[in-house]
Amino acid sequence: MLPQLPKKFAVALAIRTKRIGREYILLVQRPIDDKDFPGKWGLPATSFKNKESLKDHAINLAKEKLGVRVTLGTQLSSGTQKRVDHILEMTLYDAWLPEQQINLKTPENSKSKTFYTDFKWGKAKELMETAEMGSLCSKLLIQNSETRMDLQKSLKKKSALTFTWDNLPTISNGIAGTGGSIRNKFEDFMVEEIPSYNPSGTGDHLFAFIQKSGVSTNELLQELKTYGIPSNQVGIAGMKDKYSISKQWISIPKIYENTLNSLNQNEKIDIIKTSYHTNKLGVGHLIGNNFSIRVRNPKKDWKPLTESTIEVLKKLGMPNYFGPQRFGKSKNNAEIGLEILRGHGPKLNKQLSRLFIDSLQSFLFNTNLAHRINSDMFDLVLEGDFAKKHDTGGVFFVENPVLESERSKKLQISSLLPLYGRKIRLSEHNAGEIENRLMKDFGIIWSEFANFSTGFRRISRVNLDDINLTPETDGYTIIFSLPKGSFATCMLREIMKTTVDIYS
Repeated sequence: MLPQLPKKFAVALAIRTKRIGREYILLVQRPIDDKDFPGKWGLPATSFKNKESLKDHAINLAKEKLGVRVTLGTQLSSGTQKRVDHILEMTLYDAWLPEQQINLKTPENSKSKTFYTDFKWGKAKELMETAEMGSLCSKLLIQNSETRMDLQKSLKKKSALTFTWDNLPTISNGIAGTGGSIRNKFEDFMVEEIPSYNPSGTGDHLFAFIQKSGVSTNELLQELKTYGIPSNQVGIAGMKDKYSISKQWISIPKIYENTLNSLNQNEKIDIIKTSYHTNKLGVGHLIGNNFSIRVRNPKKDWKPLTESTIEVLKKLGMPNYFGPQRFGKSKNNAEIGLEILRGHGPKLNKQLSRLFIDSLQSFLFNTNLAHRINSDMFDLVLEGDFAKKHDTGGVFFVENPVLESERSKKLQISSLLPLYGRKIRLSEHNAGEIENRLMKDFGIIWSEFANFSTGFRRISRVNLDDINLTPETDGYTIIFSLPKGSFATCMLREIMKTTVDIYS
């Protein structure tokens, strides 16, 4: 039996920056006497014997070979390569660096490490030559770039799974919409989280209540990264859009307290107050959100139209559709989710694959809810449904739909529609038949979701109690609250009867 070759490990960095609005990757040039790739351009990389602490090796690579501190992102790819005397196992990390001078290191009596003679900001395609010569890190980056290109092509496709409001009926169809526009300015769309609890005042986690103007939650996380606070150390209860003024709580470990003050350098971000708590803020640790939304240039008779629609919404509840934000800017994330479900979509990491599967689940939920509205079943529950009590949150299986529909018409209970996954108990009888036909129409078997999601049930409508209207010189402002997970765009669409979008 041939002796097994020993393993060596390596990390490489795809360090990105933006210049004049375009994204570039840091390329480094090897010395002219390099034995493998003389004078060639590639990615910064380093090898070592111990596989532990890959991220530490990646951060030290930037510090030792480039003289900079980078913000480490996600793992982009990994691969192995057989060398003459060992097997190389490499991991490629994404990293971010604001444009700045890079102090390239020169060899200091070291023959074991490769140092670089020059650098430039370039594109992945410039590494084709070194990839063909056998550079593993160049191959990994090009493969990752090709995956991203495949994803972009998929995003441009339009299909029956592309989100459109035209497929989702309103429940106030008999009332004309006010028309108008939203998000002309950031202050036209204001949202504030309603937390599940307030910080106690003591503990190892710093809670900060932050106001952001034109800054999404993801952009906030990226900003904190540049100050040295890793994203996985930041607690958030919910995601907020860019096109708004939003107020939300975040948490960070207490050790970063002084670093947090760096946010004050950004004029778009304001730290309103801080406190301490015993645990990290978790996703979903909120009751809902308060909204104040300005609608500009509506019809002249906007007031009676809005009041009539609100009356219907208070009586029947708001359809709890997933809004366009759930389906991406191109509106067809659900189509990519279906490709991934069937095993022939773009090769993505687990987190990104789950995002597209979530969109597919959401699309099926919307289609199920739209069918019920079109069939005049919005305020009913069906035999085989699962239903939820609005006052206590109790969930039960519907065996007597005639009796329970009386409570449903009074908005005391509502049906819970499935987002399929391995832990979901299927609906039965009439409700199950509708869902089976829906799945058959799209050629999907519910068990296909088992490898991607546990699944859950989402309430079909939202009880709206307190809605306020304020006339403005060029329109009106509507103020209301929604539970977590519900979309303000769905509320606005009922009133405006336009294609309401976060990008409007």
